Amino acid sequence: MKPLRPSTPFFNAWRTPLTNRARTVIDTAVSRALAHEDTECLRGRRRGAAEQEAFKAAATALLADATYRYLQGTLYYQISRSHRVLDKESRYRSNLSGRQIITALDLLSDPRVALLQHRPADRFRFGGPASRTAAGPALIQLVGHLSLFDFGTRLGEEVIVSRGEKRGTLPSEFVEYTDTALTHSLRDQVRRINSSLASLTLGLPPAGAFIVPHKVDPRDILVKRYFTRKSFESGGRIFDSWFMSSPKAFKLRCTINGESVVSLDYDTCLVRLAYAAAGATLPTGDGYAIEGLPRPVAKRLFAACLFVSKDGRPLTRWPEGMQVMAKGISFTAALHALQEKHPALIPIQFKGVGHSLQFTESNILVDVLLQLIDKGIPAMPVHDCVIVPRSHLSATKVVMQEAFTRHTGLPSSVTEEFSE
Repeated sequence: MKPLRPSTPFFNAWRTPLTNRARTVIDTAVSRALAHEDTECLRGRRRGAAEQEAFKAAATALLADATYRYLQGTLYYQISRSHRVLDKESRYRSNLSGRQIITALDLLSDPRVALLQHRPADRFRFGGPASRTAAGPALIQLVGHLSLFDFGTRLGEEVIVSRGEKRGTLPSEFVEYTDTALTHSLRDQVRRINSSLASLTLGLPPAGAFIVPHKVDPRDILVKRYFTRKSFESGGRIFDSWFMSSPKAFKLRCTINGESVVSLDYDTCLVRLAYAAAGATLPTGDGYAIEGLPRPVAKRLFAACLFVSKDGRPLTRWPEGMQVMAKGISFTAALHALQEKHPALIPIQFKGVGHSLQFTESNILVDVLLQLIDKGIPAMPVHDCVIVPRSHLSATKVVMQEAFTRHTGLPSSVTEEFSE
């Protein structure tokens, strides 16, 4: 059995009860907390109507996400306790009041209320104090009859994300931007893709086929598009679905609308895009078959030479993250072998063109997904790959080949992969 990698959950401020029974439970919990607040005279003044609604909205989200995590088995979520973080105006955060989030968190986790429990968490991700929060004993007593399907997310979350430059191992920061006709168009495309994803039924592999650290919600497959370098012509890959980070074997054992699936992948996609960018003729054979280098090493090094920006000056050592996989292999010899294999690409190496190539790749995938939607073909995106019901293999392959040629002027090679 292969493990399905767990992810670190962060507070989802968009979480909400969907069903009447879930709303009843959450409303009961909020009322119980407010009654305790009144009985113990914990406030010097009563909240106004608007402030009370803001408090209830924050408490509802905190309780809904805690319940969801409890039912899922992840138990805790991390949440910032920094006013600077929570009250910062941003297109990437919800409209919940940061002040009311902290007030509700303190009241709900009061030991005499015990609807939540929390303890200190790592600070670096939030830039200030944070806590790990979970359902408390009083909430657990209320939610035993509920399931993951009683909860969902509110509409309105931003699906077009702009990120800055990556610095070391820290994640790049989200960048605010002003909407234009382009960002509106990009957002409409992603929302259309998400609407299609929300309409399909994803069936999971049989119990016991994989080691799953927590319950997987098959509805939680909506995506966002992430652009890099503060530019909407850089990066643009689709992310955020747990399905993308699951092992390939897991994906291939899933079903879509009750049908077994096939994975269709652009073979050596980055190699083909690089040759298109260089205006060079694509050589025959596997672009990652380089003498003396294992294919995974060759593939990572090829990408590094395109993504690293050193004004054309070559790397002199293995990039961060490659030292272990390339242990015992001379970097100088490896780089020489790669450049000997792909001399036509030397002029575009070490100039950061990988981000623009990734932009082209992401545009191709979005084009493919929209074409499939038009044809009524359900599809799950995975970077430069799509997973579709097997009955749609031939039609999807044609769509992928035509889209690649339309964006690059080059032919493509689409490979097929089925479950064992």
